[in-house]
Amino acid sequence: MNRYERFILIVVFFVFTMFLLTYGEEIQYLKKKIKILESLIDYDSQKHAFIDTYVKNILSSPHCRVDTSTAYRIASALYEYTSYYRLNPDIVFKMIFVETGGTFLPNLRGRAGEVGLMQLLPSTAFFISEGEDYDLYDIDDNIKLGCKYLRLLLDYSGGDYNEAIAKYNAGRYWRTKGLSYATKVMLVDLKEEME
Repeated sequence: MNRYERFILIVVFFVFTMFLLTYGEEIQYLKKKIKILESLIDYDSQKHAFIDTYVKNILSSPHCRVDTSTAYRIASALYEYTSYYRLNPDIVFKMIFVETGGTFLPNLRGRAGEVGLMQLLPSTAFFISEGEDYDLYDIDDNIKLGCKYLRLLLDYSGGDYNEAIAKYNAGRYWRTKGLSYATKVMLVDLKEEME
C-alpha cells in the first residue's frame, strides 16, 4: 500500500469515527425503534394467525350457525381477552363451544337465564362488571366478562382450570354438578369436533 492509499484509508477511518461519535446515539436510538417495530410486526402477524385459526375452528364446527364476520368478531374478542386476563385460549374456546353447543350464536339464552357465548347469568355479569355498562348479547362484552370471571375463579382455585371451570358452571355446587361440566369442557377435542 502506497502513501496515498494509506492517507485515504486514514481519512476514511477518521471520518467514519467522527460520524459514529457524532451520530452514535442517534443510530442506537434508531436501532431500538427498529427493534420495537419488528416486534410489533411479529406481534401483529401472531395475532392474525391466532384469529385465522379460531375463525377456521368456528366455521368448521358442524353445528356452526354464524357467518364469517361474526366468527371473526368472536376470534378477535377471544384473542384480546384471553391475552389480557392471561387465560388459555383453547380452554375458553372449548367453554364457548360447549356453552353454545357448537353453534357459536351470541344471542343464546340458557334455561336458567344465562346469556350469550359464555352463558353468563345477569347477576354474575353485574357483579363482575363493577359498574361498567355492558350488553351480554354483545360478543366483546360477553367474552370480556366471561374471561374476567374465569380469571377470578382461576385465581381463587390456585390455578386449577378444572376447579375454576366447575365453579364457573355450578357456583357453590361445583363439587357435585360442576366437575362433570369441567370434564366435558376439558375433553373437547377440537380437531375431532371440527371435522
